[in-house]
Amino acid sequence: MSDTAFTPRLQQAVARARRIAAEHGVTDDAGRPVVGTEHLFLAILDDGYAVPTQALEERHNVESLKEAVLRVMRTPEYRGRTPPA
Repeated sequence: MSDTAFTPRLQQAVARARRIAAEHGVTDDAGRPVVGTEHLFLAILDDGYAVPTQALEERHNVESLKEAVLRVMRTPEYRGRTPPA
């Protein structure tokens, strides 16, 4: 067991990331969501109070960023793949 504690907001972001992964069919053989950085990134962007979201909003349209990530996730090649080692 990890000795790292997570804030309630991080726990909420991880739960949201799991839902996003499941919604996009990124699951293991048992049907459990497999969360990738893209899912966590989208979950963080959904939190307007998150510092990364606030920082990005200074220079970018957050909704456009979300759409760009989702556009990649909708491509036939996307399957939540892991980059080569």
